[in-house]
Amino acid sequence: VDYCRKKYSDSLLLIVGEEIENWGSRKTDHLLALFLNEYIPAADSLEETINLIHAQEGIAILAHDAWSNYDLPDDKWRWSTRKEYQLDGWEIANGSGHTRNLSSGKDFTFSHPQETIDEGYIYLSNSDAHNIDQVISRGKCCNYVFVKEYSVAGVKEALVQRRIVCLCNNKIYGQRNYIDLY
Repeated sequence: VDYCRKKYSDSLLLIVGEEIENWGSRKTDHLLALFLNEYIPAADSLEETINLIHAQEGIAILAHDAWSNYDLPDDKWRWSTRKEYQLDGWEIANGSGHTRNLSSGKDFTFSHPQETIDEGYIYLSNSDAHNIDQVISRGKCCNYVFVKEYSVAGVKEALVQRRIVCLCNNKIYGQRNYIDLY
């Protein structure tokens, strides 16, 4: 936090989060935790990890279900068991997925985008880039968040209210009124 403030001043909003992975027997699951106050170690289960995030009033978003489980049948993806957990959101698009399109013809960039919106989850699109080379080589994915107040609390409120438009590899997802605003 201090590094970012020194480098970018207070004009940059810094949302504290982390990608949590590898709990239980499913080593492919990754969970994006946003609006944290402190580090969350991976717990023994997805449910326990979500509870730790919620205890900090954070948001729990399942990340890249499609490409994490690309070698499993669709009914083994986390999407098929989503209602068993108190997830706040779903990563509907991940830029690294376009590198994993296998001979099956599946597009592993996207994971149930319209269903996620229709079911009322928070939805995000991300590059999953971990360095500059990955930013260049991965699909172009980003989010437009329509805030009422330029603050971290304003961003959180906009996400919770689903004032989001997701773009990934020239596809756009979101509620119609926000797509029109975009």
